[in-house]
Amino acid sequence: MRCPKCNAYLSRLTKECSVCHYAFPDRIREKLSIYFELNEEYQQLSTAKDSFNRSMEKISDKIRTLEKVLEQDLKNQIKQEKSDIKESTQTAPAVPLPEQKQEETKKNIKPAPVPEKEKDQKWEVRLGQKWLLIIGIVVMIFGVGYFLRYSFQKGWISPAVRVAMAYVWGMVMLFSGETFRKKNYQSLGLAIIGGGIAVLYFSTFAGFQIYHLVQQWLSYIIMILTTVLAIYLSIFYDNKWLAILALIGGFLTPFILSTGIANLTGLMTYMTFLNLGLLAAAFYKKWDIINILGLAFTYVIYGIWFAAGYSPSRFWPAILFLNFFYLIYNLIPFAYQAFRETGRSIRNYIIMIPNTVIAFSYSYYMISGLYHYSWASIISILYTVIPLLMLTFLVRKPGYQEFGFTLLLMEAVTFLILSVPLVFSRNWITLFWIGQSLALYWMGIRLNKKIFVHTAYAFLFIILMRFLLIDYFTVFGLDLDIMNITKGYGYRIMDRLITSLALLIVLGRWKNLAQKNHMETFPYQGEIRLKDMSLAAGLWWILLFIILNVELLGFFHDFIPKGRFAFLSVLWSFFSAALMMKGFKQDHYSSRTAAITLFFITLLKVFFYDTANFDTPYRIISFIFLGLVLIGVSYLYHRFKDRLVKTNPQKEVAS
Repeated sequence: MRCPKCNAYLSRLTKECSVCHYAFPDRIREKLSIYFELNEEYQQLSTAKDSFNRSMEKISDKIRTLEKVLEQDLKNQIKQEKSDIKESTQTAPAVPLPEQKQEETKKNIKPAPVPEKEKDQKWEVRLGQKWLLIIGIVVMIFGVGYFLRYSFQKGWISPAVRVAMAYVWGMVMLFSGETFRKKNYQSLGLAIIGGGIAVLYFSTFAGFQIYHLVQQWLSYIIMILTTVLAIYLSIFYDNKWLAILALIGGFLTPFILSTGIANLTGLMTYMTFLNLGLLAAAFYKKWDIINILGLAFTYVIYGIWFAAGYSPSRFWPAILFLNFFYLIYNLIPFAYQAFRETGRSIRNYIIMIPNTVIAFSYSYYMISGLYHYSWASIISILYTVIPLLMLTFLVRKPGYQEFGFTLLLMEAVTFLILSVPLVFSRNWITLFWIGQSLALYWMGIRLNKKIFVHTAYAFLFIILMRFLLIDYFTVFGLDLDIMNITKGYGYRIMDRLITSLALLIVLGRWKNLAQKNHMETFPYQGEIRLKDMSLAAGLWWILLFIILNVELLGFFHDFIPKGRFAFLSVLWSFFSAALMMKGFKQDHYSSRTAAITLFFITLLKVFFYDTANFDTPYRIISFIFLGLVLIGVSYLYHRFKDRLVKTNPQKEVAS
């Protein structure tokens, strides 16, 4: 039972919460009294044995039902009290403070959160304060541009004077905005300051592209200084829209000041410093939108340059700058959690997904176009190590964001999986992957993360499909039409047996992990864990059956070709017997059902296929072995008849 206001645990009946001192109403306290009495009875009965189990279950159901009713009543009570406080606050007359007292209060007390706008606020006030201001500033910027253009056409003043006047106009807007802001016109002043920054960007563009008065390097310096000014003002005024304006102006600068000559080093160096500055502002103020827009602009500009100017001769600067961008946008979400404070928002971590995908795609394309694709494993291993290093630092910080932890771990696991086919080949990919799938499953149940468990399932399915459809046919040379190893049974026999054995061992270990954690106290357990056990056990027996069939048919094709299908019937008979013995030993209904089904299929094969296609000696082998196995199974049913009658298939545990 928890307090609805502070979520503190209530261990005994009290008049108020021991943490937040919330006083429980009388009608709620009466119900709480009943709840704690029942809970105490339940705790006493829990020490009893079988004779009290039924009573305990009934009391437990009552407690859970009453707990839900109590929690809902308490939540409704809190909502009602908040509503009453809000109504009293709105109706209470405001008592103005003296000016001197107001100033002292502002210095010593943090400003209260701004209340929501009243619903009856007139629409024309919002229109006049916000939209007319924005439209007016945009119109004024266009006016400055048309003035420069018109004065140029009429020849009133020289181009240098025109550009200088534009700079002066921008500075005037900055000082005017600061003046309005100091007079408590915060929104008006900041909007005018943003317009002044836009005018400064436009003035630099005019001086370089239109009038050719300023050289490119000097224009870049002015643009950079303007961006730095906008970033500084955004932090100083605590206004993210100024930072967005700096971001847009900064990333458009290369296009505004372009001369048509591709300068990779200059462009990427400029983007690197711009990203570092913008992301430092976002880190300091936790503006997630700056990270998102910076990521988008960075890769859009990189993509435009890549499509127009990339060549193998520019490989090294292109891939180094690309991965430096990747590092920046992977570090920023992590750095805020690690060095500032723990946040609940997951938006700052989301950028890691497109950042990683885009950077690795470009890296793989460039490496595979110039070198062998296996060299891309350097990047994939790098993308594995970096998240792991972040994790080792993050887990030391109390209260870290679980979503960020999960995302970093998934990134590391994903690129570790991708590294395997880049470094290894043939069946070695299956061998490494099967071990990674088991580790992924283990992490899922230990960390109580269903995403890891579900990913492990999907990964295991891919591995089994690879083994059965790729390894058998392309690596080991299996011919499905004749069910034989085309290059002889001994062809890569050790690789084939090692891979088969590894798959069986991992599936067995998978089942043991599920069984072990079902018996222990872990959060992720219960019915899902039983399904894990059943699935792993079923896959183990199916895979063993397939492997034995392939090995038997391949062996007898080379040494006793006429009798291989007869010995296949013998294998099926013994396999059915093994399933049946497992079913009897462990009271496992599904195993006995599978054994009977396989017995029936084997019986049909012996009577209809073996009789028609084999010589008499091989028919004898098929019939005698099948008959002996069936008699032995019948004996087991006679011996364990009483146990089978009592067995409830719905309550059995997979093994």
